[in-house]
Amino acid sequence: VTNTGVLEWWDLKTARVSRPVAGIPAAVRGVVLSPDGKSLATAHVPRKEDSLNTVRVRDASGRERFAVPSGIGGISAMCFSPDGSALVAGSYDDDLRVWNARNGELVKLIDELPVSMFAVAFSPDGKHLAAAGVDRTVYLWETTSWKLARKLTGQPEMISALAFSPDGKQLALQTQDGGAF
Repeated sequence: VTNTGVLEWWDLKTARVSRPVAGIPAAVRGVVLSPDGKSLATAHVPRKEDSLNTVRVRDASGRERFAVPSGIGGISAMCFSPDGSALVAGSYDDDLRVWNARNGELVKLIDELPVSMFAVAFSPDGKHLAAAGVDRTVYLWETTSWKLARKLTGQPEMISALAFSPDGKQLALQTQDGGAF
């Protein structure tokens, strides 16, 4: 998204903008594309201090499907589930929110976290959601029940990124100091 509020879809073969979409609020803090490329979620900065952030989901043409409040203080992480049915966003208010990515219905509010999460990722099969952040702990939820399945502790620094291996059997972490495990 440009400073003028234009969403630019780039064609990587031609290295050109293939379809600009105007009318996107310029104060975007994050962008995530659904796995099928048919939905785009954008995180927007609140206009007033202590007001709620907004996550907006658009279709590929740029038409807004829904906008939902997403916590106070900024969006810290965002991702779609592998099948594109769920969207997760973490905010600096220590919460994770899970929405139905088709209609914006809040599926789950995970509000028992002690700190902000800076990384979120679904397992390739969509059965688990991993989140990690300031407290150097990875939280792993089962997505059918949204119950916390496991905590992985002992990292030396804040975790800033994570990713599942394609088979879902390993989880790679990046810590604030740049180290990976």
